[in-house]
Amino acid sequence: MITTWNKTLDVRLLFSGIFSAIVMPFIVESYKLLETQSSSQPSPSFFGRDGYKVRVNAMWFSSLIFSLVAAMLSIHCKQWLDGYGVDLVFAGAASGCPESLAKACRLRQYRYQGLHVYGIPSLIDMLPVLLYTALVLFAIGLIDFLWHLNEVIAIYISCLCGIVVVAHVGSTLVPCFTTASPFKTPLSNLLGNMSRKVRGAEPLEKEEMNDVRNRKDCLDEIGYKWLMEHTRSEEVYLEAYNAHKEYLHLRELSKAKSVPG
Repeated sequence: MITTWNKTLDVRLLFSGIFSAIVMPFIVESYKLLETQSSSQPSPSFFGRDGYKVRVNAMWFSSLIFSLVAAMLSIHCKQWLDGYGVDLVFAGAASGCPESLAKACRLRQYRYQGLHVYGIPSLIDMLPVLLYTALVLFAIGLIDFLWHLNEVIAIYISCLCGIVVVAHVGSTLVPCFTTASPFKTPLSNLLGNMSRKVRGAEPLEKEEMNDVRNRKDCLDEIGYKWLMEHTRSEEVYLEAYNAHKEYLHLRELSKAKSVPG
């Protein structure tokens, strides 16, 4: 669990660093739009004639802040996970007396409960939302900026961003309707469980297990065939072949018993 979380946080830290480095050159150019020619010249309002200058800077600076906050929280989470340290505790107790091992087990349970009581798993799962928000703000600012330079390019970029948004939203919402979807993320799991709760259905994990149980015969047959086609071991092939043969035999017997008379 800790190893998986650490790898996930490493990826988010890398993305946040790259994204922040990309945003910075845009900000360096955009903040110049806020400079006035003289001290008596009023600053543009958010929705005024030159409001895009304020909006673009607001969007891009906000995007940078969200990205940096995600990076900061990722670093904090990694430090908090380092403090979990139950592997070291168990390693030290492995060669000791049973009482030392019992203390290590209690300490593990105590720290594990602490992680969940203080919402560390939920925080780690919600970090991508900050990065998604940073991306959206950057895209909005970019389109607004381009709209006052060249409308054709702005429309083209808007279409590209729209396609990306539709694809992302679609892949996120698919798990709400089927457990077979491979597009599972913390956000999609959250939305899927919320939709199932509204419909009065079982949580995503239980519904998936029910689907697997209902399709066990079909999955077994496909699994045997896949194993025979892809294994390089003669022994494994023979075992899969015999199992598949026995499976077909039992299925025919089951069909024969279900026929009246």
